[in-house]
Amino acid sequence: EAQLLQLAQSAPPAGQARGTLRALARELVARGIASRIRYETVRRVLKNELTPWRRVQRGHPPVSPEADFVSRMEAGLNRYSRPRDARYPVICRDEHAQCLRADKWPSQPARPGRPATYDYAYVRRGPCTIGMFVEPLGPWRTAHATARRTAVDWAHPVKAIADPPRDRAAERLIRVCDNLNTHAYRSFFRAFPRAEAERRVRRVRLVFTPRHGRGSTGPNRS
Repeated sequence: EAQLLQLAQSAPPAGQARGTLRALARELVARGIASRIRYETVRRVLKNELTPWRRVQRGHPPVSPEADFVSRMEAGLNRYSRPRDARYPVICRDEHAQCLRADKWPSQPARPGRPATYDYAYVRRGPCTIGMFVEPLGPWRTAHATARRTAVDWAHPVKAIADPPRDRAAERLIRVCDNLNTHAYRSFFRAFPRAEAERRVRRVRLVFTPRHGRGSTGPNRS
């Protein structure tokens, strides 16, 4: 299988844009890897067992650990590992862009012996952003939707969870967030008057996940 995979990923024969199953089968016999093999066997092994075309997207840390990456990762893990402190609750937030759609034709309700049906055609209703706050050390989460993904759209939900009565005992909220350009203290100054923005800065502490460290925020893991 390893030799077959190596052949499948190698350059195609001269004069061909890509290799074929029949060419792979002939090459296996010519190299003495198999005395006899059908191209259908090659297809089945590649499709069901090796699947060399598959790719999985994931966040890879830098090849050589950098100080910035390690320090941010350790800071986040340190926050998650501490016991819950009502004075300094850890709140995480992440968001996801969503396309709103509506049915172009009316759907049909379910009837005895037949499930509900809907048409594949739809009408675009524009984009929106779904945001979620999660307290990983406590039994609490909430979600909200905004029309856009701007600094102001980030600042207002953060203000809403930072104000009483949700956290009356909290002295300061620890906000774990990724490195989106709107996740910054300057967003408070764009959304509120200076006095209110300064109060938000004193009320909320931002802790950033590592750059290129996907999956480090609470909603992502949740």
